[in-house]
Amino acid sequence: MKGKLVAVDLDGTALDQGKRIGNKTLDALLECKRRGIVVAVATARSERNAQQYLEAICPDAAVSSGGALGKVEGREVYRKTIPSKTADDLCAHLAGRKDVRYVTLETDSGYYVNYPREDFPGWEGIDTDFSTPRGEDALKVMADFRPGGNAAEVAKRFPGVMPTAYAGEGWVSFSHPEAEKGKALYAVLREMGIDPMEAVCFGDDMNDMGMLDMCGVPVAMGNAIDAVKEKARYVCPGSDEDGVGIWLWENLLA
Repeated sequence: MKGKLVAVDLDGTALDQGKRIGNKTLDALLECKRRGIVVAVATARSERNAQQYLEAICPDAAVSSGGALGKVEGREVYRKTIPSKTADDLCAHLAGRKDVRYVTLETDSGYYVNYPREDFPGWEGIDTDFSTPRGEDALKVMADFRPGGNAAEVAKRFPGVMPTAYAGEGWVSFSHPEAEKGKALYAVLREMGIDPMEAVCFGDDMNDMGMLDMCGVPVAMGNAIDAVKEKARYVCPGSDEDGVGIWLWENLLA
């Protein structure tokens, strides 16, 4: 099998449940780079929150904040943000809703949060109650909805943003409608002169569907949701089993 680019999601894909990159996966990604295969990371995390993994993998390209940003060798080639007024209004609205526990705002200047530190040990963030407008465009706004929470109602109130839910979680991401991994990765491929049909992409959740749909070799994790498995050409072992590494060694690097 041939491929010019390998793109991997982080959480639930390259990372196990303990948020570690498996040795076989890391070795395979580094071997791809040694053989001249472009390696890209495509994550819902901000660059800041993904930094330790980016330093370990040293990817040639990175899609972060769920597709709001796309970079090639550190150079920005894609950006889709929520305008500042909409972002401020959205955060204030979410923070005042009874069906929302916590809200986070991700901008170029930092990661703003209103959750108790003891509930999220080790997570970084700048404390705020979102009562004061920040006046910055948002890469992404996240809200932790209580069971039965109505994210669809929020989306109706703010038609300029796109909600994305995560399997098995109460968290919902609100972003620019074109802040999507597939679109950002396509911009990366175009910048690097690589045909999407020559790309291998690994994912596990709804926000990976776009890049799996546009690539030539879509690979779902064994722990992926059913919709992702149905979209994929291959299903590899789960993230806790070093599935990305196993598939790469047995197929692309064989």
